[in-house]
Amino acid sequence: MYDDGVLRELTAAVEELDIPVFGDDIAAAIGLMDRLGAKITKAVAAFDNDGIWAIEGATSMTAWLRHHARMSGGAAASMTRTARRLEELPVTSAAWLSGEMSSGQVQAVVANVGEKTLAMFAEHEAEVVPSLSELSVADTALAMQGWAARAEALLEHPEPKERPRALHLSKLMEGRRRLDGDLDAEGGSVVETALGLASSEDAEGEEPRRAPGRRPGRHLPVLLGPPGSHSRGAGPAAPERGHRLPRSARGPSR
Repeated sequence: MYDDGVLRELTAAVEELDIPVFGDDIAAAIGLMDRLGAKITKAVAAFDNDGIWAIEGATSMTAWLRHHARMSGGAAASMTRTARRLEELPVTSAAWLSGEMSSGQVQAVVANVGEKTLAMFAEHEAEVVPSLSELSVADTALAMQGWAARAEALLEHPEPKERPRALHLSKLMEGRRRLDGDLDAEGGSVVETALGLASSEDAEGEEPRRAPGRRPGRHLPVLLGPPGSHSRGAGPAAPERGHRLPRSARGPSR
């Protein structure tokens, strides 16, 4: 059974507490109040999950808080909403419990993370929360409003998924080959350039000569990387269209 001795000790400490009338002491006391509020909210979440409010005859968690904690309807609803939301946002909850984020900052987060955007914020929470903790409450609210606007825009107009590029060279009878592919504009441009170079004549009007083992379309391996990879050092850069390889790169002439 739970030992309520800790609450008796807390009650005694509060009764004996005399906060000095200095700014730093008052701010420190408010910080402790925030951390206590975080712990109470976490307990409310567990109480809500277990449905104990129903066992005690209440119609909802909010109704239980109104009756048993003598909270206003708005305050009870806000605490219930915050408790439920923070169960899905462990990083934000931990920052509040540790004092890294104030109650005001947490409310700014909860107010701007709805049901539709909850999963999106939870995915990036570990990166976002440390930045928010350094802001004022007003700046936290502005940052979260901006985030919410972008998140909702992405939900309404999701970025189209890129269709993967594919290129297949099949071996047929009598040594023939068949080339099939489905390429985006960038990949298609690389193939077009490579094939153009492979079939172009040299400066004297002769067919290009190639070293043994060198095959047309030698620039095609760059297509194995993601779009744009050939321009970022992931593979050889494709030559610009219309430029011919120097004679030394084509192999010895006959």
